[in-house]
Amino acid sequence: MRLAKTNLILSFLLAFLALGAAAHAAPPGPKERIDGVYDEIKKATATAPDQDAMTAALTSTLDKLMDYEAFAQRTLKETWPKLDKAQRATFMEKFKQLVVQVYGRRFKPKTEFEISYRNGGEKLKEDGKHAKVYTTVKGAKVAADVDYSFALDGAGDKAVWLVYDFEIDQVSMALNWRKQFERIIASDGFDALIAKIDKRIGTDTDDEE
Repeated sequence: MRLAKTNLILSFLLAFLALGAAAHAAPPGPKERIDGVYDEIKKATATAPDQDAMTAALTSTLDKLMDYEAFAQRTLKETWPKLDKAQRATFMEKFKQLVVQVYGRRFKPKTEFEISYRNGGEKLKEDGKHAKVYTTVKGAKVAADVDYSFALDGAGDKAVWLVYDFEIDQVSMALNWRKQFERIIASDGFDALIAKIDKRIGTDTDDEE
């Protein structure tokens, strides 16, 4: 009887320790997050009947990966602090659509692609809160280097690695867009920028990347 009671206590103790370890487990790392994203995209390319469905799947996937507000602030570095709440909301709505369009152009329904990692795949910065993941996306006809800048958001079991910028063939989208967007705002105003982004979202060209 005493042995059975001892075993029961040990079982409860082990279960408690396991729960404690799970509660304090490290969040999925940047490379793990990208692995998951590409898995979702591969499923989408295999099952999406058309580009609209593909875009919807990509929007859902990127919503879980991107820190769009940090991305937007990085892009509109000078202008963001001057925008009011309504302007920020308007920019965020259009900006998200633009990001999905530019990112999603690399992936089409019913097409296959391969992913490889460069530079060891992942580089964690000394502060432990920023990292970069280096990938190459290769399709049937073209290949592109797509690299992700991550920041750790939150703490403890609520911490999550989120992307605040990505590069295509070593060109930062935030910095590239910043030059264009800030120039438009300076010359024609914020509303003109939104109109131009709207027009860009309605096209399928690469001329502004």
